[in-house]
Order: sequence, then structure tokens, then C-alpha cells
Amino acid sequence: MTGKRPSRRGSRRRARTRLGAEVSRILREGERFESPTLTLVLCQEAGDRTIPPVFVIPKRRVSASVERNRLRRRLKEILRLDGVPLEGASLVFLYRGDGDLAWGRLRYEMQALIGQAVKSPLPR
Repeated sequence: MTGKRPSRRGSRRRARTRLGAEVSRILREGERFESPTLTLVLCQEAGDRTIPPVFVIPKRRVSASVERNRLRRRLKEILRLDGVPLEGASLVFLYRGDGDLAWGRLRYEMQALIGQAVKSPLPR
């Protein structure tokens, strides 16, 4: 078999750009729930438009990439363990803390934010 393997780079780049545009739209249009360390922004989506949960950790809050990645992994794991009772909603978590990575604190705040969101009527 000869010939070049087709490049997937372009499709990945388009998917990343599309995800970035969706996150920006959710941040503009979604409903916000705040805690001392996290902000949850969610938007009720129609049909197939939902995106997986996104975690945004600004570099100015946690400057070391190792710490940002550790924080992102912890937040994802908390969400995986606790589950998300918000079907058909796209979630964006914004980290506003000072670099404190305590598991118990993050889990408590995520549970509180999701609890507030479940009780609130979602915007469309």
C-alpha cells in the first residue's frame, strides 16, 4: 500500500475551535452559580448540542502548568465520582481560587454548585 496517510490535524483543529466557540457561547448565555473557589456556568442544550464538562483554570490563578493539570484532573475525577444529575446541559467550571487544591474543599464546592443548579430552572 503506497501513499500518504491522511492528516487528522485539520479535523482536530476544527473540533478544538468549535469547542472553544461553544464554551464562549455558554459563558455568555449560561446561568452562573458561584462559590468562593468555583463558578459553574451552565446552559440547557437542545438535542445533540451538549458538550462534555469543561474546566477553565486561568494561568494567573495557578501559574504552574503541573498544578493546573493536577487541579483539572481532580475536578474531573470529582465530577466522575459524584455524577452530574443535569441531563441535556453543558457545564463550564471556572476556577477562581488561589491555588488551594484540597480535595475535600473542591468536592464540597462542586456538590454545592450542582445542588444549586438542580434546584434552579435552567435557561434555554
